[in-house]
Amino acid sequence: MCANKKGLSRRDFLRSAAAAAGAVAAAPLLKVEASTPATKVPALRRASGTVTFWQHYGGEGRPNLTRELIEEYKQVEPDIEIDYQTTPIAEYDQRLLTTLAAGSASDMFAIGDWNFALYLSNGWLAPADPAVFEVPDTNALVDLFLPSSLVALVVDDGLYGVPNEYNVLHTYYRADQFVEVGLDPEKPPATWTEMGEYGEALTVRSGGAMVRAGFQWPNRPPMSTEWTLKQFHPLIYQLGGDILNEDMTECTLNSEEGQRAAQMVLDYHIKYKCSEAGFIIQDKNPEFWQERFSMDLQGPWGAGLGKATNPELFAGYPDTWAITNYPSWGEDTVRMASPLWRWAYVVNNASDMQDEAWGFIDFMSQQQLRWLFDVGDIPCRKGWEDDPDLSELPWLPIQLVDFAYGVPVPQTPKYFEILEAFSQGIERIIADKGNVQGSLDEATARINEILKGE
Repeated sequence: MCANKKGLSRRDFLRSAAAAAGAVAAAPLLKVEASTPATKVPALRRASGTVTFWQHYGGEGRPNLTRELIEEYKQVEPDIEIDYQTTPIAEYDQRLLTTLAAGSASDMFAIGDWNFALYLSNGWLAPADPAVFEVPDTNALVDLFLPSSLVALVVDDGLYGVPNEYNVLHTYYRADQFVEVGLDPEKPPATWTEMGEYGEALTVRSGGAMVRAGFQWPNRPPMSTEWTLKQFHPLIYQLGGDILNEDMTECTLNSEEGQRAAQMVLDYHIKYKCSEAGFIIQDKNPEFWQERFSMDLQGPWGAGLGKATNPELFAGYPDTWAITNYPSWGEDTVRMASPLWRWAYVVNNASDMQDEAWGFIDFMSQQQLRWLFDVGDIPCRKGWEDDPDLSELPWLPIQLVDFAYGVPVPQTPKYFEILEAFSQGIERIIADKGNVQGSLDEATARINEILKGE
């Protein structure tokens, strides 16, 4: 075990640093002006029937807890059945879009907030009934949750979604593999360039074939399109640029900032050779815990995913794995940013089981510490902020630092079309091993056509 100059173990050093960082970072995220409500079990509603529930699959942690809660809910509502299904994340959005348009989607489902504007504009989402949550009105319903978690989910005095994931990204890294290749695990990469340099040192090949990626970019397939833009957006945003202008009427991807950001993505594949299109098998997040990557950008749920995927590795924190804050451009950073997004439970406006679905959502949202400890999800419902058991999560204060810099991708009903044009542009750059300006110009022209409705 490493020790710092004052003789503290590496474990004690990181825990002390985390506590100091968290004292500053936790305040804006966890500030609650009113007293927090106590966790409660919803009153029996004497409801009956089957609620169908769809969710994306990104590892076993979330489905495992969800199935446990379904069984527990049967003790509260014995006449309600929850038909729970998961779909691989790369296929999930398409499944929802197709079935919602056809009128055959589930009663309740989880959506990413990049979908929210499109789904609401199509009339697919039902507002929550405050009475189901045993509160008198929408204001009281909203007050059950951390204020910043509900941005854009409250429309025209109605709450249309309850967040179950409230995410930014952090750098997860294999501290033991740092030692293996001669890197100092107490000095993890802080910049995008260092991610490449460290990634190059950590990458392992056998007979020319990559067997361990030092830092794997989320290429598609198999990753869904939303990941490619979600992880790229901070690169351009930190430099002072953006993908769309402020009123979202024009694409600015082919700016100087966009060119530099895209070149960095290409460098991971060509210069540092720490990332490789086609290396990801199904989903990059579990594959970090399956020891195929040395570094990865994951959300707070990454720790819970590790607990479910590789308990032995997870138990070795911070000597086997550790967390540091999201990368920046160092001295060239104009503004800090980490990708901010939420997944929210929503209810199908065409469902005949709306109150029953919201009742189960109410029940799930009250299990705050279980979501945090078992899955890694930052709870959005109040009532957990001062729990003494939080001291058992030494990485939590490090994670909270990145929440102060969370920036969402552009919120527009045309998001999926923009995603596709953007992703094709980045894929052309990687396939061509260059032509950054030409590919960005082509993607920008296509996105402008989309914005104009052409």
